[in-house]
Amino acid sequence: REKITGEGDFSKRDQAGEKERERKARTSVADVEIKRTRPNKITLIVEEIQTLNNIPVRVEVEGELAEGMIHGTPVAEPVSVKGAESDVGRVKSAVCTIDLSKVSKDLRGDIFRVQLLDEDGVEIPRSVFIDTHISTSVDMDVLATKTVSINYGLHNLEGMNTWPQGY
Repeated sequence: REKITGEGDFSKRDQAGEKERERKARTSVADVEIKRTRPNKITLIVEEIQTLNNIPVRVEVEGELAEGMIHGTPVAEPVSVKGAESDVGRVKSAVCTIDLSKVSKDLRGDIFRVQLLDEDGVEIPRSVFIDTHISTSVDMDVLATKTVSINYGLHNLEGMNTWPQGY
């Protein structure tokens, strides 16, 4: 396939800031010569890399455990993200979701994908961060329930016309 491309050499971008380079046009189209390009410059804005550490992860549960099972409160490890200053600055919360219908035993360090959310609760694409495998480990007790009958009664009330105080 034949095409025309515009390029700029930004290989020497050693620090944050705005960089401008001359645009160089190339073509693979036969008998075509490029005389000039407009605009003739390419601008690249390089941001500082920042890390945001210890972001608390809220655990949400969906679905239900099998009948006769209950779960404790899930606890997730905080996460960290690294990326461009403007992207990291958008992170306001983190959440992971556990599908209870797929859980049949205690969770001990099980790994779950984390969504990073902006101030409106909208997920920030993972691709904007340096490490795109953002996950957390979760601990949660899963216990079997048991039904136990309880017998109770009031004894030695024969002949009394009123209930004892507190009943």
